[in-house]
Amino acid sequence: MKRMPPIPVQALPRVEDRITFLYLDQCVVHRDKGAITARNSEGTTYIPAATLTVLMLGPGSTVSHHAMSLLAE
Repeated sequence: MKRMPPIPVQALPRVEDRITFLYLDQCVVHRDKGAITARNSEGTTYIPAATLTVLMLGPGSTVSHHAMSLLAE
């Protein structure tokens, strides 16, 4: 899989503009370019990975390796 170039530091949101934490359960978490996607029976939600500080996964959550590698970057 081809890696995306790193995001310049100036383009990253300030800490006060970030989502402090996000709790997800009963969903499948994937990666779509620079975003994390959470899919369940109601649809798909796109979450910009650079805005997340903490992602908590509850019961019934499945996360892909590609999503975890994006969060680790």
